Amino acid sequence: MAACVVVAACSNEPVAGPSPGLHTCFLIGCDSSFTITYPTSLAGSYSVTLAAGSWRETFACPASDGVLTLDGGGFYRYECGATSFVLFWPGGDPPDGGVSAISLDVTIAGADGGVTAPPTTVVGTLGSTYEPNGPQCGPTCLAFGGSL
Repeated sequence: MAACVVVAACSNEPVAGPSPGLHTCFLIGCDSSFTITYPTSLAGSYSVTLAAGSWRETFACPASDGVLTLDGGGFYRYECGATSFVLFWPGGDPPDGGVSAISLDVTIAGADGGVTAPPTTVVGTLGSTYEPNGPQCGPTCLAFGGSL
């Protein structure tokens, strides 16, 4: 019996599932993202403020943990670099569906509080999608990108 299981597991032949037409789905999650590329490299500490409508958040860079905790208990994961900022959110959220572009107002301030980049609207266009569990199972994560 053990030899049969080993042979079946190594076979290139498809193995019939419990019911035709059903898919085995895994629970692998992914994050959607928005990458903002800077026109020049930034050195030292700075902050990035993102705004859209009544939503506004400020992210400290470089970040020690790359997480901004929200008042409601949720959080945003983010990464700061010398040439870009990346904001992540859980993929497959309903607001992602059918979106091909995201607009955010972006302001960058230096450690001294001086404005490095004045408020600028950055339109991030959809660059790619990722479905870690396959197209039948979800989630679908989106990668947006834009430049200051």
